[in-house]
Amino acid sequence: MSDPSRELLQFQNRLAQLGADLERWPLAERAAAARLLLTSDEARAAREHAAGLDAQLLSAGRLPASEALRSRVLAIPDQHPQLAERGLGRQAPRWAVALLAAAALLGVMTERLIAPPEPPAAMQEDVDSVADPLDPLALGTEELL
Repeated sequence: MSDPSRELLQFQNRLAQLGADLERWPLAERAAAARLLLTSDEARAAREHAAGLDAQLLSAGRLPASEALRSRVLAIPDQHPQLAERGLGRQAPRWAVALLAAAALLGVMTERLIAPPEPPAAMQEDVDSVADPLDPLALGTEELL
């Protein structure tokens, strides 16, 4: 049997991570959380507190980044030119582009090799002319409907 104080501590940690809405929790953890909420006043109080925090966070909206932060982020490539030299900057390295092109070509070729051939047009017309046995209208039974 597990320790109730440990279960409560784990529940409180998950509330801090995932919030009060159990629908956002992993499916495997929801049942245990629901059981704890049924049996523990402390768990219910912790969830109410987390729900209040969730509401405050959702009502706060988004704040735009400051101009100073924007400038610092945009300056990173200039401050670290070695990343661009190794192909980790603004452009993908040539070998990566070639590898992706080869993989795409291989995929197209494989699809063409293993795809079933198209039936001749005459065969397709025969297939199209056969009535669907599950379609009552195709069998001339529209009077029964």
